[in-house]
Order: sequence, then C-alpha cells, then structure tokens
Amino acid sequence: MVFSLRSVERVIVGLPTGTVGKVLKRDKPGSVVSAGLDVITAINPSGSFVRRAYVPLRENSLLLCFADGSWLPLSLYLTPNGAQIMETLKERFKDRLVHNYEYSPEETRLLRSRDINELIPAPQ
Repeated sequence: MVFSLRSVERVIVGLPTGTVGKVLKRDKPGSVVSAGLDVITAINPSGSFVRRAYVPLRENSLLLCFADGSWLPLSLYLTPNGAQIMETLKERFKDRLVHNYEYSPEETRLLRSRDINELIPAPQ
C-alpha cells in the first residue's frame, strides 16, 4: 500500500489503552496490583511481556488520520529501525501532532477492535 504523506491531516500520539492499560499504569512495586500481576505472571509467563510492553507500546504509538477519514494506527517500536521511523514521523508531522487526545468511546471501540498497523478505512 502507498500512503500520500500530504493527505495526513493530523497525527495523534498514543492509542487508547483500555482497561488493561489502566491496570498496568497502577503497577507500582509493592502495590496490590503489582502483587496480583506477579501471581498472574508466575502462572502465565507471557504476562511479563504484557506488563513490560503493553502500555509503553500503546502510549508511544501514533494514529495517522488521513483527509479521506481513514486511520492508520502505527506501532513500529518492535520492528527493525521502528523507533527511528516513529521518531522521524513525529518530526515530519510536528505541525500536526496532537498530544493527550481524549478518544471517544466509539473511537476506542473501533481502534481496540482492529490490529495495530492495519488501515481502518474511512466510514462509508
């Protein structure tokens, strides 16, 4: 797929984290949340990846909003040169960056129902 960078209207920094993100943000050493996550991680080791990467990946992701109404949620930090690409995009679109965007419940539902790095077509 080819995306025209001229058609990017705005770039929102961060994607909605949902309930898991809210829980993980409260994960402080010695807290009840931390103890509970320790138990879950001991039972299911994949929980440690979620704990280490989920919130940072979501918070450092970008949502490219195109003029036609389509969206492209991007999180490239785990790909080769991904961090550099993401930083380059932020620099390139610094005049269109939106920080601390408050997603509506409908926007959150739409973004949470799709994979990151997958184009969400404009509504018909």
